[in-house]
Order: sequence, then C-alpha cells, then structure tokens
Amino acid sequence: MNNFLLVASDVHGGVGAFEILSERASAQGCLAFLYAGDLEIENYFIAEKLRTRNYTFIPVRGNCDRPWSW
Repeated sequence: MNNFLLVASDVHGGVGAFEILSERASAQGCLAFLYAGDLEIENYFIAEKLRTRNYTFIPVRGNCDRPWSW
C-alpha cells in the first residue's frame, strides 16, 4: 500500500499503540502521518521514534499535550 495519509489521535503516551502506527507508516510508504492531538510526547520512546522516522509527521496539539512539548 503506497500513497496514503495515516490519521490518528489520543495515544496519550501509549508506547505500544504509537509503535504500531509508526511501523505501519514506515513499512507501507505513508506520505504523511497526521496526528490529531493528545500524543503526550514526553514519553522518551515516542520522541525517539519521531526523530528516526521516514515519513512526514504533522502534529496538532491536543488538550492533554503540554505547550512546551511542541
């Protein structure tokens, strides 16, 4: 599967859920991953995954995300 946009939200720091989404985006040639809030990026694993991604990541800050995380 190529040329698709992955959209997700409300992981709330859940490493397992974010890992599944990130792996799908990487392995299947995702054009962009739109994240619609509440990632809670303070989690080290999630922050590291985002540093080593091979897809465009477009985040939107959610009501549970801290302003300094973005």
